[in-house]
Amino acid sequence: MGHAAVPVPGCSRCGKQALLRHRIEGGRLCDSCYRGSRSEPCAGCGRDRVVHKRTGQGPLCVSCAQPREECASCGRPRLVAARRGDGGPLCRACRPSPAKTCASCGRVAPAYARTPAGPACRSCYVQPSRECGECGRLRPVERRARAGEPDLCGRCARRPLADCAVCGQRRRCSRRWSRPACEPCLRAGRRPEPPARRRDPGAARARELARARRVLPGRVTALLADPVRGVPAQLEPLAAALASAPNPSSALGWVTRRSGARLLAGLAARAHEEPLTHDLLDACEQTQALHHLRQLLVHAGVLPERAEYLDRIEPWLGRLLAACPPAHAAFIGPFAAWHILRRARGRARRQAFTPSAACWARGHILIAAQFLAWLDERGTTLGAATQADIDAWLDNAAQSRYLVRAFTKWAVARRLASGITVPAIPRAEPADFPGEDARWQLLRRCLDDASMPLDVRAAGALLLLYGQFASRLARMTVGQLEHDGRDAYLRIGATPVLLPPKIAALVRAQCDAAPSRANYQQPAAGARPLFPGRRHGQAAGPGTIAGRLRRHGIPPRQSRNAALAGWAAELPAPILADILGLNVTTAEAWAQRTRHDWTGYIAQRATRTATQPATPSKKDTINARNTARLE
Repeated sequence: MGHAAVPVPGCSRCGKQALLRHRIEGGRLCDSCYRGSRSEPCAGCGRDRVVHKRTGQGPLCVSCAQPREECASCGRPRLVAARRGDGGPLCRACRPSPAKTCASCGRVAPAYARTPAGPACRSCYVQPSRECGECGRLRPVERRARAGEPDLCGRCARRPLADCAVCGQRRRCSRRWSRPACEPCLRAGRRPEPPARRRDPGAARARELARARRVLPGRVTALLADPVRGVPAQLEPLAAALASAPNPSSALGWVTRRSGARLLAGLAARAHEEPLTHDLLDACEQTQALHHLRQLLVHAGVLPERAEYLDRIEPWLGRLLAACPPAHAAFIGPFAAWHILRRARGRARRQAFTPSAACWARGHILIAAQFLAWLDERGTTLGAATQADIDAWLDNAAQSRYLVRAFTKWAVARRLASGITVPAIPRAEPADFPGEDARWQLLRRCLDDASMPLDVRAAGALLLLYGQFASRLARMTVGQLEHDGRDAYLRIGATPVLLPPKIAALVRAQCDAAPSRANYQQPAAGARPLFPGRRHGQAAGPGTIAGRLRRHGIPPRQSRNAALAGWAAELPAPILADILGLNVTTAEAWAQRTRHDWTGYIAQRATRTATQPATPSKKDTINARNTARLE
């Protein structure tokens, strides 16, 4: 414990009272000062740092002593954080994020963030709101608290810290006036005099577009043209598509970035030597910039259309098999080719092959590779695996591990394994239903709140009233909206659905506004997506639509559940499937959940005679009630 009258000795350099383990001439030093006393100029960076290693060139600090290699992706000399399948080094910025099972959607995807529920992919992550230390509102924090500054929301973080010209206090001030003004003064109606002139945003945007349209053709020609042979004939449609983009600023931004410029220049050089094909692009490193360029080539007519998300799987599978041990590749290759990809191609023949379908295929292949690696760690093989191994694999594991069921069934059917079974994942009943009042309140907000983006209002209205998946909203086209001169109808299933006037006006406004958001020329009017994305005439992805709805307080899954439950309580399953485009089995399941017996309704329809006066159908009654409720 020590004697109270005896003072604790301090460091002879900084005076801090701490554990003094280092003795030097003239006293003792703490750990921090001792390390500083051993600092020398580093022969690599020239800074005074603690010597980590001594070489023939002189002392090196810990950063310079670690070996650096040229990154195989960005080409910069960096510390090696990971290596590709072919052994190429990758820096920390270029290494791929590890694939995890998303705790929200269940997909196996790169983890974007860790939440209390588990890892979340980029589509599902929603930044939590906290109280802004400046304005006091609950918003996502853009700048975390630092020395002398609290948490700041995006609005306050973009405002400069200055002395308010009205109250004189140093606060975050608005830039709208000739002199700085803080938020409390502006709320109270106290504004600095004289007010600043506000720039006309329309004129500034017009000048920006005019400059981009003037500069873009020359920049594209400089990238694609050879000094002697000019622009390759095969790439002339690409040059025309870029030069005529409705949003030249976006196109100019892409061709001036390092990745886009390098790809275009390399593509032009290859086009002079050989014809461009999808196989040629498959041989290149698969990056987001390459996917963007491929879709642009398809949009311009240089390359034929293909099932893009399906055809990306085979090059990815080749890289995966090359990185696997040969014994594992001997199982994974046939399983992927003859089971997973065969089913995927059958689906692509029946309907569009979506990113979710590609995620399903990749997830089954990856889980099979992980299972074989796990068996190796246990010192066994697939042929010798027992049910005890399966139970250990599934014990307290994530739900994604149950995907190995397809691989084990395939292996048992081909006598590559025996005596092992994986139970099917039990289907969970939808349990998250917002109240009917909450649903109608959200729907009225979509119709009346002009501060929400137009596409979010239209998508939210169709989701809350008709229970459409985000994937179905992404596939909707302008041609599905029909007019008979008085009313507007939306063809969701086999029967057009009468739209209430307010929702019809909202959907028509979205149809008219959709082309203005496009970066490139869009398809013909009937085939144009109702919710277009930023790429080459394509629709926004389901994850993009769902994420935008969540950010504006509309939960997609819960809203869809509430809408379908409301319809199932009013209509028989066959009519529900016909109107909303559902499978009859799905419609019957929703009818069972609402516990409604429609035998009396069916018997009444069967016994009605032709002489009886016509009465409004149940569907017409529901449409009339919905219209009256939204008025």
